[in-house]
Amino acid sequence: MPTKLIIAGLDGATWPVLQPLLEAGKLPTLARLCAEGSYGSLTSVWPPISAAAWVSMLTGCNPGQHGVYDFRNLDLSGYSGHDEQLATSGSYHLPTLFDYVSGVIAYQTPLTYPPWPISGVMVAGYPTPDHRRAFTEPPSWSERLGPLDAYTADQIGRASPPAQAALYRRSMTTMTDNLIRLSREVEWQLLMFVNGATDGAQHRFFKFVQPGFPGVSAAARRRHRHLLIDIMVAADAELGRLLAHLPADVNVLVISDHGGRPRPWRAFHLNAWLTQRGWLQPKPSAAGNRQQAVVEWAKQRLPLTEWAKQHLPTAIKNRIGRVRAGVDQIDWSRTQAYRVKLSHPIEGIHLNVIGRQPQGIVPVTEYTSLREKIMAALRQQPEIYEVLPREEVFNGPFLHKAPDILIRLQPDFDGGSGVQSEALITDIPASWLQAISGYHDLHGILVAAGPAFAAGVVHGAQLIDITPTA
Repeated sequence: MPTKLIIAGLDGATWPVLQPLLEAGKLPTLARLCAEGSYGSLTSVWPPISAAAWVSMLTGCNPGQHGVYDFRNLDLSGYSGHDEQLATSGSYHLPTLFDYVSGVIAYQTPLTYPPWPISGVMVAGYPTPDHRRAFTEPPSWSERLGPLDAYTADQIGRASPPAQAALYRRSMTTMTDNLIRLSREVEWQLLMFVNGATDGAQHRFFKFVQPGFPGVSAAARRRHRHLLIDIMVAADAELGRLLAHLPADVNVLVISDHGGRPRPWRAFHLNAWLTQRGWLQPKPSAAGNRQQAVVEWAKQRLPLTEWAKQHLPTAIKNRIGRVRAGVDQIDWSRTQAYRVKLSHPIEGIHLNVIGRQPQGIVPVTEYTSLREKIMAALRQQPEIYEVLPREEVFNGPFLHKAPDILIRLQPDFDGGSGVQSEALITDIPASWLQAISGYHDLHGILVAAGPAFAAGVVHGAQLIDITPTA
């Protein structure tokens, strides 16, 4: 009889944070698994955002094959880049790891709402209509599990740093309790869960461990620098508590969908760069700039983002999306190319092609030559690490959903939406950095231990390798 497999997803877990804790003896569970098995870096997908990454992991396919590039549906038929509808499990139509295996416990993997019937039990992951409720398949497990100690982005945004950490710890404890119960009551060969607290803690607490982070006093760093460590230690302890209730010969994969790093303090504005080179023509009015500034301020400072996603009418969300993307600041009748916002460190540029965009001006016959000119110029920019045409990054039936050009920024730069040529590089307001001080990185973690795995260091592993490996 084959041994069982557990896939422990530590969302956003990254070696630069974990390695010092391992060396200090603070992560005994991970230390034991590393010593008994193999470990290494796990390369995510472009863009390294949880929606695209976890779906890629579950299907073993890239976003061009499954069609999910973001939590908001990427839609390049207009100019805002997104249609403002949240992606769900209905956004991809490929079989997943959960469909290949008999006897599965799938717990809170992102983009599994609505849950679907599998051979076992599925508890849907973010986003769901109500984070406090377990949405399950079979549905009877919802009442059996009871309320989840889940938190919304708005709750986290309103809480103090210690209260945020308490919410993360409580959610992890409830997750482990439920997984222990499920493992006892369900016949399983595969158990997979995703712990989102590790990612959330990095988003919120990097500012306290990064020296000189804008707007953070030395006193605040001393007072709160332990919070990020505490969450990683708690995640390690909860994994150990779960493993103590599972068979001794269980195979274990500990993975993250991407890594994490402190948020950059400066923004590189691709639309402003395109303006400098004559490929984008802004409108003369400054009203759009003011609207954009107000919307960005509200997004960063007001604890209403989760409510807005769930309740605002689509027309209003689309209008907000247009303002954020600077759509109304651009003269489309004289614009050949424009920025598409993805997820740090990945940005996109799309060409304004006749017959493809609403006000396209680039002839199809000039598409290839213009794209090559833009990519050649981008490669001369010191703020840019890598430039690729979309077909060298993705393949599959949803390649058309990706921007024509994919750009990987240098780690110290974020993407910005300004269009005026004099604002090519700007400082990111300290208030924005306070709200979200950690960003994603392309390199996550992989630890593999158990009878199926040899010991040693793993090189070249990719996130889409996990499902075929499992």
